[in-house]
Amino acid sequence: MRVIDLHCDTLACAEQDGRDLFRNEGQLDLERGNRLGSWVQTFACFLPSSLRGEEAYQTFLRQRGRLMEALEKYPDALELYHSGIEPAPGKCTALLSVEGGTALAGKAERIEEFKKLGVSFFTLVWNGDNELAHGVGGENAGLTSFGRECLAELEKWNILPDISHLNDLGMADVFSLTEGPVLATHSNLRSVWNHPRNLTEEQFRELVRRKGLCGINYYPAFVNGGSDYEPEALRRHLERMLELGGEDILALGSDYDGAEMPAFLCSVEKLAALREYVVEWYGEGLAEKLFFENARRFLEKNLRV
Repeated sequence: MRVIDLHCDTLACAEQDGRDLFRNEGQLDLERGNRLGSWVQTFACFLPSSLRGEEAYQTFLRQRGRLMEALEKYPDALELYHSGIEPAPGKCTALLSVEGGTALAGKAERIEEFKKLGVSFFTLVWNGDNELAHGVGGENAGLTSFGRECLAELEKWNILPDISHLNDLGMADVFSLTEGPVLATHSNLRSVWNHPRNLTEEQFRELVRRKGLCGINYYPAFVNGGSDYEPEALRRHLERMLELGGEDILALGSDYDGAEMPAFLCSVEKLAALREYVVEWYGEGLAEKLFFENARRFLEKNLRV
């Protein structure tokens, strides 16, 4: 089994409570994930919108440091992604992302540094407002002038902008100001469940047009608004995304360790069961695209690491 997941918040949990990345009581660790087979995991450094200035930057560095420590401590279980890598069975290949532009502490020039530190994806804002943009729970406005400056720097340094958490006006700005690759690492479809964190059909179609990437999120609040759901509820999002032309841009964006999960997907090793459902619904070819091939192709084409 081959898996690429575009988003988890495990590093933030490790920074907050000291949990070990190899084995812990959370939703994701290396020991369980490596049982899946060939596994690429994007580890996000999470910064809430309220965290600003030097403390935000230092929090990013501490979270990244937890990944670097695990790389040194568990070389047989973890390696860093680089362009063209073929993930090794039984070993996690790690990508690094930033969730929340406050990590820059107001300095666009830090984007070059972030590239050198291995950041691949950059979510401009979390749910509130920050110096760059406004999240779905923030002000009804688009990117700030600083956010526009940062978006240009992200393109310059080949850090891919992630539109998850942006409000609609911010997404419109990203689409109007860029022609390059864009992804939504952990977002679902608003027409299936009406939550502002989900993408509109127009936004999803724009990702399809750009040959971008959309990682489907397992969080019940975004799937059906409940506290749990059966697999068919997730299928409804997949079904409509496929109807909108998304076969070649669909991927996984679990949100593990960042949200409550449905019982049938409550930890990373449960992905094997989800893959069986997808094979039953759509066949082996679509399952391989969703779980691995679409994200692999996107990364190889668009990301220089």
